[in-house]
Amino acid sequence: MYRVAGEEPDPTLCWMGSALAALALAGADAVLARASAAALWRLDGFDSGLLPIELNAPRRSSGERRVPVRRSVPLEPPDRIDGLPVTGIAQTLVELGSTTTDSSMDALDRVELAVECAFHRRLIGIATLEELADAAARRRGTRVLRAVLARRPVGAPPTESYLETRMVQVLRRHGLPEPERQVEIRDRAGFVGRVDLLVGSVVIELHGGQHNGAAAIDADRLRRARLEAAGYRVLEFGYHLVIDRPALAAGIVRDTLTRAA
Repeated sequence: MYRVAGEEPDPTLCWMGSALAALALAGADAVLARASAAALWRLDGFDSGLLPIELNAPRRSSGERRVPVRRSVPLEPPDRIDGLPVTGIAQTLVELGSTTTDSSMDALDRVELAVECAFHRRLIGIATLEELADAAARRRGTRVLRAVLARRPVGAPPTESYLETRMVQVLRRHGLPEPERQVEIRDRAGFVGRVDLLVGSVVIELHGGQHNGAAAIDADRLRRARLEAAGYRVLEFGYHLVIDRPALAAGIVRDTLTRAA
């Protein structure tokens, strides 16, 4: 890979090169798995530039493999993403709970990020994954996946972003009620909007970036005014508050719920 002198190498390209090299050493039946597969599937919480290479193969090493490979009988045919062989989405989610990746994030929270992302992107259905988790009960990682699925309120839609999932986790960790997700709200004039999270009469909106343009700003102000006129209290949180100061975010929600009671 050529680069301009003094320019930092792209960590994703470096990781892809390492993955190609590992696959070449592991043999023709090896596939990227677990956290490596999650990164290729572009699931929330798994950044390829920061991950070690994890490989699966359907049989034990015959002696010629020169990199570590875990034996794993496929649940489904492998896929290919960006030209690299990878476990299918179902097997990736089933095995994520056994990943060797070091992380400061709780294993359940990390797998939950990936699961909600997969549901939102319609890579797999909720019922399908629940059935596979039951069928693969003895596989490494399945215990974590089943615990993640057990967290989900029955019939709840997926969260629609990384930040929404993290906010759900913040509320749960601080003993606050489980929020409703993607709730459509109407007033006398009709449809107001679909809010990210709703706890009682408290609306929680998550913003990962800035809205651009006067028209968008005006629309947001009108939406908020209609929500408040309909009796809702609206809280708007950005990325850094949720990720860097979760206790403060939870405290704001708790205080708002107390005042609304």
